[in-house]
Amino acid sequence: MLGLDTGYFIGIIQGEKNIIKHWEGLKTHEIIPYVSVLTLGEILYLTIRVGKPEQGRKMVEGIEKTSNIVDVNKQIVERAAVLKGGRGIPYVDSIIIASFLENGCKEIHTKDRKHFEEVKSKGLKIVIW
Repeated sequence: MLGLDTGYFIGIIQGEKNIIKHWEGLKTHEIIPYVSVLTLGEILYLTIRVGKPEQGRKMVEGIEKTSNIVDVNKQIVERAAVLKGGRGIPYVDSIIIASFLENGCKEIHTKDRKHFEEVKSKGLKIVIW
């Protein structure tokens, strides 16, 4: 199982061909990734900020149709607090990471090297685009 972080989708919005090809490959191989509900909010916010709210809305709708959307719950926020403790990870990122870990993801795709490489967990692979 794999989790896709907000930066992954920002790469798609920015037209990064390697990420777009990977996304298409997931659909072709019927791999259903995990995406945090917080990522949906970040996509909407970021596309509104750059004056492209319709693009963000369409992307979120597509993600909802093809992904497992992970809501935030007590277990996730507790694990996120532990992840954040002693690291320079923003709390939102720690919640997203905890969402993946709580759902058994063994691979996380992101563009956020600085924050995600801080996470060391046995059997977890961080793919930086």
